[in-house]
Amino acid sequence: IWSGYTAAMMAVVAGVGGVGGILAAVCAVIFGLFNSIQPEPYMDEVFHVPQAQQYCSHNLSHWDPMITTLPGLYLSSLLWAEPLSWLMRTTPSSLCHTAALRTQNLVLLVLLFFLLYWFLRKLHAPRSGSQQSFEFLLSALNLTTFPLLFFFGFLYYTDIGATLMVLLGYVLSTRRHHWGAATALAIGVCFRQTSIVWVVFVAGTTGLQIIEPQFCTEQMCVHSRSVFTYLTALLKTFFSNIPSLLAELWPYAAVVSGFLAFVVWNGSIVVGDKSHHQASFHLPQVLYYSVFACFFASGQLILNWRISLGFARSLLRPKWVLAAFLLLTLQIPAIHFYTYTHPYLLADNRHYPFYIWKNVFKRHETVKYLLVPGYSLATLWIVYALRKTQTELWVLLYCVCCFVALVPQSLLEFRYFIIPYLLLRLHLPQGTMLSLMAEFGLHTALNVITMYLFLYRPFHWPDSAAEQRFMW
Repeated sequence: IWSGYTAAMMAVVAGVGGVGGILAAVCAVIFGLFNSIQPEPYMDEVFHVPQAQQYCSHNLSHWDPMITTLPGLYLSSLLWAEPLSWLMRTTPSSLCHTAALRTQNLVLLVLLFFLLYWFLRKLHAPRSGSQQSFEFLLSALNLTTFPLLFFFGFLYYTDIGATLMVLLGYVLSTRRHHWGAATALAIGVCFRQTSIVWVVFVAGTTGLQIIEPQFCTEQMCVHSRSVFTYLTALLKTFFSNIPSLLAELWPYAAVVSGFLAFVVWNGSIVVGDKSHHQASFHLPQVLYYSVFACFFASGQLILNWRISLGFARSLLRPKWVLAAFLLLTLQIPAIHFYTYTHPYLLADNRHYPFYIWKNVFKRHETVKYLLVPGYSLATLWIVYALRKTQTELWVLLYCVCCFVALVPQSLLEFRYFIIPYLLLRLHLPQGTMLSLMAEFGLHTALNVITMYLFLYRPFHWPDSAAEQRFMW
């Protein structure tokens, strides 16, 4: 028995290592194309690369006021440049040219693949058998090649580091390594301040793991109890478990408290230029995200017949009809009063949201209202799918955190959707082989198209000789 188990584990490790090696090789080829065709810093790299080079030169007091994120990206570059420079007998600054700095995100992207695979196996309690192992392997590969995430793995941006640290913190929290989880999440906040929302999410899910088993069975929590009954039982259990909650959650509370102290001291959540990064009440952001998420998760939502047919049947039930009616009713005033068009969205034709806004939303004033049924359908579909694997309160916590993370963002920027989407996709019911292959095909097609446009279809502005490139 032991020898059979060992052989099976060796086969799994070899499979994961083999796919990881292929992924790394493909990434290396794409990385070479990025650096040969666009060797100079591009877009936000124009700010990030010089700032990192200042840090690599130990000039930690220098700060570009156009940068609005905390210095986690630059400190991480200094931390790997220091030991490498000692081994290579050179200076850290000589290792902080554009290509070398981009390498950091490439390495983190490959590491993210292994983290996602391990977490998927744990999260969905896989059955024994090589087919199930392959499904988790393909699912991890699909998440790693998620186009928004994958594209920025070849540039020097903050997204890869923030995503890896948030997911690492979440994984560690499920193993009850709360100090390690809080540390990883704090590093994630240093990459992107909005990661603080996901610190609260991880703390919330940790609290649910403590109190939910005491007042309901898994079957009742997921399927049977009403929200009112659920919350009533939850509050009773909460007050009886405050000592246990404090003992588990205080590392996360320390991170949140430290961040709040920083905001009070700084006067804002952002550093540097605050004029174009002020918080707003941009309610349609969550509606845009719902359609975005349904599009990229379409393989899991449509081709997984248990979800698609079950959702279609649920729309005939009174409570789902009522939910759809409420969503339709609430979304119309939200769109009418709180749609916000950021100046950057209309001024920069290098980003895909510019063309979506120009060719869809600006085509006619009524378009934004005509999309309301689609927003409602997408939102309900996501909630229905999550309810297949998670409790009502987990889904509510996720929705609230998405709301808090997205609504204050004035700019329609797809990069803001990366962490919410990955958390959603991780917790959807494990897909069939057909749905996973369809998802892989969608990601591959979009990656090929967007990278081709970026690398081989540059354009020029009338008042500038510099080449401009299309990107997310």
